[in-house]
Amino acid sequence: MYFIFEKRDMAFYSRNLLLSLCNSWKSTYSGCNQPPLCSLVWQTLTSLRIRASRRGQRGGNYLRQRSGLTIRPIVNLRRTGSEIPKKTKTKRVNYGNLLNIQNHTSCDRTTPLRVNKARHGPRNLHNLVMVKTAKPGPTLLKITPNCMVLNAHSLVKPEATSGLSTDLSRNKIDICIVSETWLSSRVSSHLVCPDGYTILRKDRGNQRTGGGVAIICRDDWKIKCLELENDFECLWSEVFTTNSKYFIASLYHPPDPVYADSDLLAHLTETCELIFAGEPNARIIIAGDINHLNIRDLISQHNLKRLVTKSTRGDKILDVFLTNSSHLWKTPVVFKSLLRSDHLSVMVSANQPARPERRYVSFRDVREH
Repeated sequence: MYFIFEKRDMAFYSRNLLLSLCNSWKSTYSGCNQPPLCSLVWQTLTSLRIRASRRGQRGGNYLRQRSGLTIRPIVNLRRTGSEIPKKTKTKRVNYGNLLNIQNHTSCDRTTPLRVNKARHGPRNLHNLVMVKTAKPGPTLLKITPNCMVLNAHSLVKPEATSGLSTDLSRNKIDICIVSETWLSSRVSSHLVCPDGYTILRKDRGNQRTGGGVAIICRDDWKIKCLELENDFECLWSEVFTTNSKYFIASLYHPPDPVYADSDLLAHLTETCELIFAGEPNARIIIAGDINHLNIRDLISQHNLKRLVTKSTRGDKILDVFLTNSSHLWKTPVVFKSLLRSDHLSVMVSANQPARPERRYVSFRDVREH
């Protein structure tokens, strides 16, 4: 039973009455067993404008019918997966690869710089600067030279210089360590040194023929002879690349020496100790023809490694390549040189080539003069 109290055109009803109205509304349209409100209550609610006179509609359709306005649909502004741009990784600028370019073009040009072809005619192609650049990439590692160990058996014999030049250029050799040069003071260095290289040599003295050692290095590197007094056929040098340094010894130990083997080994040991005392991280190379010299103690004392493992004359390994930085080179290759010799040559290639690939780049000079 429901009670509505009217006072001064106002209606008052309790909380239980509102709850019963809600339940009666649900029972009316939900098929419940609870009896619906009586018609008098519905009329009273309708007259007081508490209950809507009809069932409601969607606001969009109702407003369209009343005002004739068109409601713009809401557009989904979110991008789909295919439209979302992927984040691209930007490469960091390598400031170590910048070039300092000097332009030597004339400042008082007679032909002006033309940019717009439609207005000013064809472009001026005479203001291009040619720059020689290295292949872009990360900072270069320490340069490791490609080395060659050669028992020349005379560099003054016919076609010896041309054969040596061909071997060096074809195999891209940076440093060649030569034994048995057979040179004397009567032979000038420029007669036996290939083009693009410099040579350091130590000829055999005391009126004996044959023998002699030399170090041939590419001419864009600096090579300096170490002033070490010795009576052996051993030449020590210091080679400076663009970013590294090596101590290289060219050695020839004849089969019938005029000195004791222990004296030569003592000289090599003292020289290595002297180098390590000044530079503990020095890189040392000792190469050449040692014949039957026992170098086992020398290797163990200075942590050297013997890279040549194949025979170079007959079934014996007479030509050696010793170094304390064996990780910088690949396994040596023994091959027949173009020089007529009874020894095979040894090529020791670097893991990181010393000669970068170069290319020419043209760009337009747009500076104001």
